[in-house]
Amino acid sequence: MTDTYTTEQLIQSVRLRTRIGTAQIPGARDSDIIMILNEEMKTLLLPALMKPKEDYFVRGTRITMTSGTAKYRIPSRASGLKFRAAYHVDSNGTRSDCLKRVTRLDMNSVPTDTGSTAVAFVLEGPYIVLLPDQSAAFSGFLELYFYMRPGDLVTLDNYFKISSVDSTTQVTLEDNVPTEWTTADLYDVHSESSGAEVKCWDRTVSSISGNTVVFSSAIDGSVWGDYPVVAGDYFVIAGTAAVPALPVELHTVLAAAAAAALAGPLDPDLAGKLERDVARMLAAAGYLFDVRAEGGSQINVSGVRNPMYGA
Repeated sequence: MTDTYTTEQLIQSVRLRTRIGTAQIPGARDSDIIMILNEEMKTLLLPALMKPKEDYFVRGTRITMTSGTAKYRIPSRASGLKFRAAYHVDSNGTRSDCLKRVTRLDMNSVPTDTGSTAVAFVLEGPYIVLLPDQSAAFSGFLELYFYMRPGDLVTLDNYFKISSVDSTTQVTLEDNVPTEWTTADLYDVHSESSGAEVKCWDRTVSSISGNTVVFSSAIDGSVWGDYPVVAGDYFVIAGTAAVPALPVELHTVLAAAAAAALAGPLDPDLAGKLERDVARMLAAAGYLFDVRAEGGSQINVSGVRNPMYGA
């Protein structure tokens, strides 16, 4: 048992706050409420948690570098197509200093005597372009830390709790998955705990039958960037979720924000009250989320500073 709110519990909270009961009226059907919950999560709470720059939502991934290629796409699951930091990890596993961002006007100022190691980058739409362009000699990985977008909330028939992890690639679920879920789809596994961190994402499966799933690669945390999958985690279609990828203290704020949006055209006076409640709750929540490690301030031992980030 956890304190996190599933989609159904969030819907119940929204209905209680808006006093619409269980009626499935146009504009207030469960599907409408879920859409509003997802909108409020991404447009209100996601930016609010990113603003303190405390690395909520940050995940690491390694992109295999290809000889002759200096341009790599920022992961499509990155919120705002933003990333926190980038490194070049060579074929021996040696990580470079944090790559520095330069402007296009300064591209020719980047030293070219760096051998086969990238030292800087420019942005080009959704791409990161490594500098200097020694792409013919590049090997290893581009190690990227990005802000993973929370998954869209879905209903009970679209998420399945893992009852046991049977091997490094196989899990047993509490219920059978829909027959339309196949090996052609991509899947995520996320935690049931506060934050609902994604353990592994965009994964293929080699077999899916009934309540047994066999992944195409290990789910024990041995894949770089993954966390170990355990019993109690949720198995979902990639990009979806059973619970919000937010600290549990914000789950009620999410429900209140969705209730305010839903009440707007139905009861403006109630909507105004709910909006004030949301503002009050967000102000109070700021004391919880502005600084995550209070034992000391962050230090920057490398001397590399990103002026857009502040550290």
